[in-house]
Amino acid sequence: MGGQIDFVSRLGEGTDFWFALPLVDAEINVTGSDGDGKGAVLQDAPTARDEQASRARLLIAEDNETNRLVMREMLHGQGYDLVFAEDGAQALELVATQSFDLVLMDVHMPVMDGPMAVREIRALGTKKAQVPIIAITRMPWRGIAISLSVAG
Repeated sequence: MGGQIDFVSRLGEGTDFWFALPLVDAEINVTGSDGDGKGAVLQDAPTARDEQASRARLLIAEDNETNRLVMREMLHGQGYDLVFAEDGAQALELVATQSFDLVLMDVHMPVMDGPMAVREIRALGTKKAQVPIIAITRMPWRGIAISLSVAG
């Protein structure tokens, strides 16, 4: 798939695993035979305009400014439109008023923490509230923990 996978292990501390996949959201449209009956003709690839219209919108709820900068840098140029919230209450307000394809939610934040924000988002009961939410937190003794909250 053209990706990478690796790990870093530290004796007595643990192991960090990571992977990267160059995923592309694409559709292949088949229009019929190429004339000799031996295959299908594929329509042109999406244009830059099509790709701009289909960019995924991510909401990143993170109270730490340094972490926001790191996430922005990591996701820069990956084809996402990024929106940031500094706490769970801001994330709730943004999900209630805008549409997102994915939410990355820090667990420990002021005003409203991540778990409470997820409960409040799900309680909205709207289609926007069904957005996938990935909870991210830093545990110094265990590395980064990630969990997924899906609607339903």
